[in-house]
Amino acid sequence: MLLTTAMGFSQKIEATLHLKDGTTKTGFIKYGLNPFAPNLYVTDKVKYRKTITSKEITEYAYSLISRIDVLEEGKLMRSLYFRTTEKNPKIVLELLLVYQEGEVNLYAAPVDVITPNDVVQSGKPYVVASVSAYYLQKDGEAHVFKVFPGKVMGISSEKLMQDYFEDCPKLVELIGRKAFKMYVANTPSLADQKSKNRLIEIVKYYNTNCAAEK
Repeated sequence: MLLTTAMGFSQKIEATLHLKDGTTKTGFIKYGLNPFAPNLYVTDKVKYRKTITSKEITEYAYSLISRIDVLEEGKLMRSLYFRTTEKNPKIVLELLLVYQEGEVNLYAAPVDVITPNDVVQSGKPYVVASVSAYYLQKDGEAHVFKVFPGKVMGISSEKLMQDYFEDCPKLVELIGRKAFKMYVANTPSLADQKSKNRLIEIVKYYNTNCAAEK
């Protein structure tokens, strides 16, 4: 749904909207940030105006947007992808594209993870660390699918990926044998970011060996 109104807003982010119909809009935008979770958004639309002084605002639903390029003095700073999960279709995630080459895309978003801590030594019962959560999306899918971190209701990331890629038995077998985990661990250039690179290698395998056979 697209609406045009005449109203002002204070936050002005220079950006280019890439719409799913192939058109682009460069100007200034505002979107509804959740102050308690930096990558979660509480509105279902982006407010756009052509110039920084324009009073006319057009609202674009996230479902109409392919991506948003955030600019600074006309130069690209980062590209954002706004997606929902099937589990929480009303919550919009701000994602960064990690890998794209074929039918499946890999996205990431920062999340805080709480882990138990040594109270005696630190005085704190837990620590909060920022990690990356990873999401998959096949062409044509309306939502992204979270695969890492796993351990949701006792389900590991390997099991989540095996379920997601069930249409490619050979890949399911390789994930079960931890072939990609071992490959990344034994490749010095990939070992620094093992989780990310393992997922990239899995997506590469699917796009190269599975998607083409469908």
